[in-house]
Amino acid sequence: MSLSKFYRQIIFSRHLATLYKEPDMLKTRLVARELYKKRVDDKKRETITNNARLVILGAECQGFSPSLILYSEGRGYMFNCGEGTQRFCYSNRASLVQLGNIFVTNVDWDRMSGLYGLALTMQDLGLTEFNINANESTENFLKVTSSFIMLHTGIKATNRPYTEGIYKDQAITVEPVPLDAIKSPVDVEHDYKRVKRSVNLIAYICELPDMQGALDPVRCRELNVPVGPLLGMLKSGKDVTLPDGKVVVRSVDVCGPKRRGLKLLVIECPSSSDIDRVWSNTTLSEIRSRRQSDIDKEIEIVVHFSSKNVLNDSRVPANGWMDFQKSVNIS
Repeated sequence: MSLSKFYRQIIFSRHLATLYKEPDMLKTRLVARELYKKRVDDKKRETITNNARLVILGAECQGFSPSLILYSEGRGYMFNCGEGTQRFCYSNRASLVQLGNIFVTNVDWDRMSGLYGLALTMQDLGLTEFNINANESTENFLKVTSSFIMLHTGIKATNRPYTEGIYKDQAITVEPVPLDAIKSPVDVEHDYKRVKRSVNLIAYICELPDMQGALDPVRCRELNVPVGPLLGMLKSGKDVTLPDGKVVVRSVDVCGPKRRGLKLLVIECPSSSDIDRVWSNTTLSEIRSRRQSDIDKEIEIVVHFSSKNVLNDSRVPANGWMDFQKSVNIS
């Protein structure tokens, strides 16, 4: 048995002994988990709204790396997690119970160092799992600390690299956009060894779903739509056939215009030397070129983690970062 494995077993045994000697600690965590499951079960329903709330933590705070939390439909999505993020969440009354996904814009210690403390806090709140969305190098980010950070009550941190593509649930769709020169990990041949390169800088295009317009009851009565499940189907955007089997009522004929969901871009430009590659990114260039067309929903807000040197650079357009009007910097 190796010495490191021997020490890990001793630490783990001491942790279990602490739980048995202090049953209140274990009981508190079990109660927290049951309360969390109850809250989750109460919120298990189909999306009925596309409202969003943005919470910015630690902006312009010296010695702290800022974070962004997007709340929608009882779910929370965090972008970057610097040291002490959980303390900022408590002081700003930002709910951690709703968190399920953490997205990293730059695979760097400043953007990820708070994941350890956040995992311990989420564990005490009763959460069972969360996803780390970054690149493939973060797979063992929490495993390497298993000898001195105790996560043995069951919380699971799953690595979800950007190469898995778009993340989607009932409340949001998040598309990762790699900003480095390479689009995917490749093996680069050198004279002395093979070096596996990876993307570290990632932007995220977040889009909330469009919601159907309000159902017009007067118009439904005029079309002889009976009260019942057919009204719900029309409200959800589905066309229905009346009981006589002859008349088809279209949803667009009895519902108002759709309420478009928010679309925002979360991006980071660490330094002035990165401006050219960020600006010339193929995906972002296509989005800018299609702004005046109806092909895509226009990005309404750009939230970027950038230093003042980047903002004051002459290459940054005067009408907003990435040439979008509504731009927010939280560096």
